[in-house]
Amino acid sequence: MRAHLPEEREILIIQIQEQLNELKQLSRVDSHAIEGWEISVAGNNQPPGNPPKSGWKRIGAGTHWGDGQPDWTAWFRCKTQVPKRLVQSGSFVVLHLGIAREGLISINGKPFHGISENHKTFRITEASHLKKPLRIEVEAYTEAIQHPAPKYYGKFECAEFIRVDEAIDSLCWDLQVALDVLKTHDRKSTTFQRLLEVLASAMVRLQPYPEDLSVLRSLCRKTARWLKNELKPFPANPDDGRLLVCGHSHIDTAWLWPLQETKRKCGRTFSSILHLMEVNPEFTFAQGQPQLYQYVKEHYPEVYKGIKKRVAEGRWDPAGPAWVEMDCNLSGGEAIIRQFLYGNRFLEKEFGVRNNVCWLPDAFGYSWSLPQILKGCGVDFFVTTKIDWSMITTFPYTTFHWEGIDGTRIHAMMPPLNYNGNLIPKECKKQWEQIRQKDVLDEIAFSFGWGDGGGGPTQEMIENGKRLDDIAGIPKVRFGRLTDYFNEQREKIDSASLPVWNGELYLELHRACQITQARTKWYNRKMEVLLRETEFLSALGCVFGSAYPREDLESIWRDVMTNQFHDILPGSSVEALYRETDEIYRSAMSRSMALKTKALDNYLKKIDTTGPGRPLVVFNSQGWNRTDPVGLPKSELKLKPDEIVVDCDGDLVPSQVSRDLSGEDRVWIAPSGVPSVGHSTLRIVKNRSSLAIENSLKVSESRIENPFFVVELDPKGFIRRLYDKRANREVLPKGERSNILRVFHDLPHMHDAWDYDFNVDSNAWDWEDVQSIGIAESGPVRASIEIVRRTQRSTLKQRMVLYSNVPRIDFETSVDWWEKHVLLKAVFPVNIRSPKATYEIQFGSIERATHENTPFDRARFEVPHHRWMDLSEGNYGVAIANDSKYGSDILGNVMRLSLLRAPVHPDPHADEGRHEFVYSLIPHSGDWRHGSVVPLAAELNAPMTIGMPKKRLGPLPSTNSWLETSSKNLMIETLKREEDGKRLVLRVYECEGNRGVGTVLTRMPVKKAWASNLVERNLTPLKTSKGKINLDVTPYSVHTLMLELE
Repeated sequence: MRAHLPEEREILIIQIQEQLNELKQLSRVDSHAIEGWEISVAGNNQPPGNPPKSGWKRIGAGTHWGDGQPDWTAWFRCKTQVPKRLVQSGSFVVLHLGIAREGLISINGKPFHGISENHKTFRITEASHLKKPLRIEVEAYTEAIQHPAPKYYGKFECAEFIRVDEAIDSLCWDLQVALDVLKTHDRKSTTFQRLLEVLASAMVRLQPYPEDLSVLRSLCRKTARWLKNELKPFPANPDDGRLLVCGHSHIDTAWLWPLQETKRKCGRTFSSILHLMEVNPEFTFAQGQPQLYQYVKEHYPEVYKGIKKRVAEGRWDPAGPAWVEMDCNLSGGEAIIRQFLYGNRFLEKEFGVRNNVCWLPDAFGYSWSLPQILKGCGVDFFVTTKIDWSMITTFPYTTFHWEGIDGTRIHAMMPPLNYNGNLIPKECKKQWEQIRQKDVLDEIAFSFGWGDGGGGPTQEMIENGKRLDDIAGIPKVRFGRLTDYFNEQREKIDSASLPVWNGELYLELHRACQITQARTKWYNRKMEVLLRETEFLSALGCVFGSAYPREDLESIWRDVMTNQFHDILPGSSVEALYRETDEIYRSAMSRSMALKTKALDNYLKKIDTTGPGRPLVVFNSQGWNRTDPVGLPKSELKLKPDEIVVDCDGDLVPSQVSRDLSGEDRVWIAPSGVPSVGHSTLRIVKNRSSLAIENSLKVSESRIENPFFVVELDPKGFIRRLYDKRANREVLPKGERSNILRVFHDLPHMHDAWDYDFNVDSNAWDWEDVQSIGIAESGPVRASIEIVRRTQRSTLKQRMVLYSNVPRIDFETSVDWWEKHVLLKAVFPVNIRSPKATYEIQFGSIERATHENTPFDRARFEVPHHRWMDLSEGNYGVAIANDSKYGSDILGNVMRLSLLRAPVHPDPHADEGRHEFVYSLIPHSGDWRHGSVVPLAAELNAPMTIGMPKKRLGPLPSTNSWLETSSKNLMIETLKREEDGKRLVLRVYECEGNRGVGTVLTRMPVKKAWASNLVERNLTPLKTSKGKINLDVTPYSVHTLMLELE
């Protein structure tokens, strides 16, 4: 009887599904339980490895294992063989294992397939596996580390071989996909009612199911042919769209598990993909992040061999050339360049390919600097899906030109759905429906597969894809490579038809990722600076023929880049991960310091240090003459009470000894000038003539003054007056306090580590519990007042430091932090009115609104920045610099720097412990350009280096400059050796948004010079004259020079 009423049609759908489920059971025509299993418990935090040699015990179905612990590994093994009765023509055999939430199956010593919640049955295709004895081993895992934790018992549920009839199984998929398509149609449409009738008729043809297998198989084959013919009147039409589908597994380099576990996730997932490729010749797969390939190369060589084979075939797409899918707000500009430099070098060396598509689906926002960096790294296309996660406004485009800070444009696309797509009709339809520019796009990419923790596509998804190539209401599906698709779109779409987005891609979510896990962010900044200094000194050594430690530096960079992954650096991973990364950072810092020390020692040997007293060499890697004080532990310098520091002319150099916040005595020296990218030699001599320096610093417990500022404190240790003597100006609004340490109750409505909410200000208080205020230093180089504050749990020590010769007020801070669910900010109301503020980003700066006029403005209540932010009006401004902080906000005239948080998920002890950091106030005349904010912030982050060489007659003069630029807006960022040769790489960038001819002057013996892209390719000869190289400088442009030395 035909269904005429809506209610009858719904009943008919249910009946079809139930009958189909029965047919699926009939397709499993025989099975054989696998017995004789043994288990050996390995414990937690296990690296990739081989089965243990001892500790094996028998285990049977229904047994729990894992002791209720997360991150728990056990090994299972048995010896068995597929029964001959299961190996029949017209059938295939699957291995069904219900052992663990995650695991890796090996057969006869080779990785076979990964286990996950969505991967439990595995087709056996290799002939030898069907005919010969098998040794099955399973590395099983309870689950990733999370908090709060449920019980993590594993359970041995079942282990069996199953014989599946091919004809019945194939028809089941034909019917299931058609039924799932039916459910996506409007119930009132003609197509829905006609298609329902076809499916109902198909089931009538099959009912009742014959008991004889050969009869049922024959009937299924006939029904499949009939169904194919009946579905021809239901083709897809152009309005249904088209999808390019490609398998993908988004494997977070770390998140709810440590890096150690990621290595095993790669082994599981990639072995699964290779197995699916063996079964399905049309299946393609895309995977970025060369770091993951490196893991597999090291730990799973058989799997890696299979990957290389599939890449060569063109079915495995190494999509995404960045070393990892890095955070794009916090990572430095040079670090992002290295992501692509080292990433694509790896792909080229290992697979013979270079990838030009930036695949970053899950990072938490994208800096305005990125288009220039991508283009300069040979990347032509940018892809993400993350901005659609924004909670306030909706991004208007699916595909567009993204215009960067310097005017560079790159083709960009945001496929609508999540990067972990499920290849089912409903999701395919939704992917097409949510495209915002169907007039431009006639096809959209759809990556499918379980992800975040790996796993990848399933056989079920692929079966769906095979049957969705032409059916009404669903986009036409074709398998292909993501990289090919994006390049096809770039060539096919008329550029003039695309809209332009000029600005950052700000994610209106996960704003607290600028703050959480402050220790990791501190390490990141320090390592970026340290690597820069190490490369400068190592490169200068090449002038004298010293060996350049390229491999050692790349190894350190790889560690730093891996830790810039978008769940590590932002602070959204588990406690075990941060224990791991702390060790990685400490090792990287130690190795880099050793390289720097070696390079410095080699460099010092080339300097003429003859003369009276003990020589002291100060090295400056920045591109301007520096006079800012430099400190060294007294235990290293060994300055005696009757000794002084003088320059090469014998003039007294101001110095003092003071105890820092950690209790260590330091010698502070204020050199009169250290030249650009060069050195100056000072001397420690006996004070025979009682030379003395006039102290321009005045300090009491509530007032401190230098030639630039007068600062007065209230009884709570906050600034009540800040007077700029140079500009004759009160910096603070009347009656306001500044440098307020404000605490906010911070319990977000979701995503504890990732977010804080828009109304966090509604429950806030000032940290006024002052234990002591006193004079810590009194000149002549620096003077400071120390304030100690406490809560019931935490202690903060802070020194407000003024210098005799630097127009910057530093707040050196040490915090013993043991809070829960609070946010700490430093708050600075200033006497400035401006509708916009400026924040440093990679290779430049960005202006953002200081008001909430629009939802877009209001949504940016916490924003990322790097070393400084500034609020300026016509003739005056105030900047706040920092040495390791990345989050801030400026609303009206109130500037706030985010210092610390205390979330409890996924790390219950996030940010606990000791933190040391410095932030600075820089009042200035004019705007940030006139106020020299960029060099002052750079000096805060990269103190000069002091060396103590032995006396010797070297070829270099006591004072020397290697490099300088014609103007202060042309910053020297990088000096290193090229990756594949002996030339030096010099990178400079325009930092103030100016245009003109810029000149680089080098005193190195340069024979030839070239301009290149950011990854040392596409060389163009440059003219040099007496060491001068002229550049066509445009606002925020980055220039890379290759220098061949004589």
